[in-house]
Amino acid sequence: MKIVYSILLIFILTSVSACKINMNTDIYLRDIKDVALSGTKGLHTSGLLKVGIPDCNNKEKLSEVTGLLKDYFLNVSEKTCESGMESLLTIGIDIPIINSVQGWTSKTLSTTALVTNKSRDGSSIQVKFVLNNTKFKNLNSAVKSKFFDELSFDESKVSFSVNNDGRKDEEAVISDSFVDGKPIVDLKMFTLARRNKIDVEPSNVRRINFSNNGSMPVLEIPIKG
Repeated sequence: MKIVYSILLIFILTSVSACKINMNTDIYLRDIKDVALSGTKGLHTSGLLKVGIPDCNNKEKLSEVTGLLKDYFLNVSEKTCESGMESLLTIGIDIPIINSVQGWTSKTLSTTALVTNKSRDGSSIQVKFVLNNTKFKNLNSAVKSKFFDELSFDESKVSFSVNNDGRKDEEAVISDSFVDGKPIVDLKMFTLARRNKIDVEPSNVRRINFSNNGSMPVLEIPIKG
């Protein structure tokens, strides 16, 4: 089954201040297991980017934004544009799912990826969200040259919807995050019933580490004997 990956990415391109980036990702546990345990290759998630633009009727600007993102994300396609106080252009993308954090940037042209692999002791599956800092800096430079602005994670929201699409209950270990709006500091086990989900928003420390060092732990799945 394909992972449905939803990203909300907001570029406020009309301001001279830094652009806020909001990302939301849907993660399906059965797909995570397929990649981590079976080494499945070539799996991509589907994603959405919502880009703040001055005017939905400005087709030239829409094309500029879409064209720019094609150099940094996979299978970029323009979807819809919603007018309002802040007009939002919705763009579809593909995001790779990779089974090793080592050398992941050489395996894809995407700026972001979901990486999943076994822990060192083999007791669990680790899930991380990773950022290619070099490509992100290049994207930042391109945005600045075209829109006189820069991207920033300073006031961003990075969150995940973790879904159990398996045939039985699944467990997920999470820490240093808000889970369904409640703060979790230490490691805590969550049981997801079949077809249920939880919403996870990692702490500011993890988000800043993602921005600076290109990696953010999301959760672990215990491997049962």
